[in-house]
Amino acid sequence: MSTRRCGLSRRGGQLNSVVCFFIGTILVWDSDRTFVPQNLTAETQRVFVDGDCVPKPFFAWLRQLSRQSPVAAIVAFKGKTSNGDKALSQEAYLRENLLKAGIDDSLLLLQPSVTGAENAADVVLTFLFARYGGLKNYIVSDDRQWFKEVVKSRPGTIWITGDRFRVP
Repeated sequence: MSTRRCGLSRRGGQLNSVVCFFIGTILVWDSDRTFVPQNLTAETQRVFVDGDCVPKPFFAWLRQLSRQSPVAAIVAFKGKTSNGDKALSQEAYLRENLLKAGIDDSLLLLQPSVTGAENAADVVLTFLFARYGGLKNYIVSDDRQWFKEVVKSRPGTIWITGDRFRVP
């Protein structure tokens, strides 16, 4: 696996092998997509999404946000299910609706988890947040406890549950 493919930086002339293993296990799948991390400028708002819990009204909210400033959508979802086609259809659904919401393809990262475990998408999303978090971040996830720690540790981060987008 190459350094470029892992997306790692050299620190003191050495690579962080633990991170490389983690990235090699999780992130290589999306390496052929058009997501360009260099396009994440300071002005780019980042929306980190648990793709397993986004209702249709979320995309309208995202469209409004993307009209105000550049927005990157970084989405994690369950990749391995008993029905392998479900993960592919979930990715297609998310990609189509995020592009329609005004997200530029170079600012869109869809990352499936390796397993279908209940919190798998949240684990991947936490890793992606640590890697790509910026000055202004939104986290969209229904997990009531998981992201409280993340939000408290990073100023400029807003946590939103999927309930906010559901019509009563």
